[in-house]
Amino acid sequence: MVMTRDQLDKIAWQTIHDKPVIPLSEDTGRRARNYRELEAKLQAGIEFEHAFSDFLHGFYDHKDAAYFEFPSPASLSIERQAMLAGVAEWLSQEFGLPHPAWTDDSRFFLDQPWDPWSEVGDMSEFTQERLARAPEAFRKRNLAYLSRYLITL
Repeated sequence: MVMTRDQLDKIAWQTIHDKPVIPLSEDTGRRARNYRELEAKLQAGIEFEHAFSDFLHGFYDHKDAAYFEFPSPASLSIERQAMLAGVAEWLSQEFGLPHPAWTDDSRFFLDQPWDPWSEVGDMSEFTQERLARAPEAFRKRNLAYLSRYLITL
């Protein structure tokens, strides 16, 4: 039986939800535990994709609202700041955490659609399709960003 991408995503999200929560007090401190610490990793020279993946792994270990206590790093492009605001809002909803109030700031809403795949090459023909499929936390920010991009196991 061949599974669809949506079926595989559902299994992955269930796996993430079922992962036992590790109290923050038991954290070893290697991973960024909020966006300020993520920014410090970036300023230390770690590439965004690696630092963000590591951040997500830590969040999925702890599933704690403290991860979204601080706004997106101002040192990032406005597109990445908006993306991280959408991530904070969507993951908070997904895991039943309080809505981070800072995510409602107008600076985290883009005037033009942005697709993270545009950094890889010209994928503009698919931007509107991804924008239409994006969860509301991203779509309202004009981000063609799918929840599947947050899956890390």
